[in-house]
Amino acid sequence: MNSPLPPPPPSTTPSAPFFIDYDETSLTVQWEGVKENKVFYHVQLGQRLSGESKETEGDSKSQNEEDIEWTSLAQRFGSSRVKKKNLIKGETYWFRYRVRDEIDYTTRWSEVSEGLKVLGEGLVSPKPREKVGKANAGQAGSVFLEWDGVDWEGVEGYEIWMRPEDGGFELIGTVKSTEVRKKNLTQDAKYYFQIRVKLSSNSDPLTVQTSPSSDPISPSRPITQFVAQNFPEIILTKLPRSVKANNLPLASGLPADKIILLYFSAHWCGPCRQFTPKLVQFYNQFSAKYNFEVCFVSADHDEKSFRSYYEEEMPWKAIPYDDDKREMLQSMYKVSGIPSLKVLKSDGTVIDNNATSSPLNEAAAQAWVNGGACKKGCCH
Repeated sequence: MNSPLPPPPPSTTPSAPFFIDYDETSLTVQWEGVKENKVFYHVQLGQRLSGESKETEGDSKSQNEEDIEWTSLAQRFGSSRVKKKNLIKGETYWFRYRVRDEIDYTTRWSEVSEGLKVLGEGLVSPKPREKVGKANAGQAGSVFLEWDGVDWEGVEGYEIWMRPEDGGFELIGTVKSTEVRKKNLTQDAKYYFQIRVKLSSNSDPLTVQTSPSSDPISPSRPITQFVAQNFPEIILTKLPRSVKANNLPLASGLPADKIILLYFSAHWCGPCRQFTPKLVQFYNQFSAKYNFEVCFVSADHDEKSFRSYYEEEMPWKAIPYDDDKREMLQSMYKVSGIPSLKVLKSDGTVIDNNATSSPLNEAAAQAWVNGGACKKGCCH
C-alpha cells in the first residue's frame, strides 16, 4: 500500500514587515496579521554576514538576502508586532516572518523588510505631539500637531510622516512652521506621526534622523458652540488605573454627542461626600451605555482640597480649579447650594436642573437620552 503524498509546500509569500518605532537600543516592526484563524508567526531577525562590506545609506533596502544571516526570535509568536531590544547602534537589521497554524507552516517566508537601524548619535528630529489648548469647534476628523523647532544650519522645513494603527508610515507633506493640522481623518481611529527635519541641498542629509513615533492620537470630535464658549479649551481627566489628573482637549472630553452632567460639589461639604459615591457607581455602570459625561465644577476653597477630592474620589472630567470658567459656570447656573447636578444637552438645553433629588438608575439615564428629566415615580 502506497504511503500518502506529503502536502504541497506553501505557495503564499506574505508582504514585508514595516517600521513602527525605534529608540537607541530597539526596533519595532509590524506586519499585516491573519484575522480569520488562530495562527502563530515564526519571526526572524537578519544581520549582515560576517565579512560583508558595510553598505551605503541607500543600499539597505536592496540588500541581497544571501548576504543576510537570520536568527529566529520566536517560532510560535502570537502577535503581528514585535519589538527587538538590545540592538547595536550603527548596525543594520532586517525582519521577516512566516505563518503557521497548530500543525504546519501555511506560507513561505515573507518579503524582507527594509534595512533598519536604531536611533543613532546624529541629529534627531523632534518628536511630534498633539497640541492642546487649541479650540477644535468645527474641526471634527482632524489632528493638530506641534513639535519643538530646531536651530540647525540649513533647515528648510519639516517633513510630516503618518501611519494608521495597522499600516506603515507615509510622507504626507512638508511645512515650514512647527505645527500643522491634518484633516479628513477617520473618527475614533488611531494615528501615529513622525517628523524629519529637511535640510538644504548644501547640507548632509544623512546626518538627520527621523523622530521617534508620536503617541497614538485620535481625531477631534465636533463640539457645540455652547461647549466651546462656556468651557475651557483644556479640561482634566483621569486615565485608567491612575489617580492623577491629566490635561485633555475639550473636544475629546465633551464632544457634541455627549449629555453633560455638571456636578457642583466640594470636599468640605458633608452631603456632597455622601452623594459622590452614589454618582460614581451610577457613572461607572451607565455612562458608556447612555453616552453621558460628568464634569466636576469645584466649590472648594483652595486647589489642594480640589485636587485631593477629585483625584481620590472621582473618575470623570473636571474644570481646572484655576480656570475662570469654573466660577463662571457657578454664576451662570445660579448655584446656591451643593451638591447640585445639572443635566444638559450639549447645546446647553437643561434636561434636569438638579438630578440629586431623583434616584440615579437606568430609568433616569434613559429619560435623559429621550430629552427629559426623570419624573417622580418613574425611576423606582
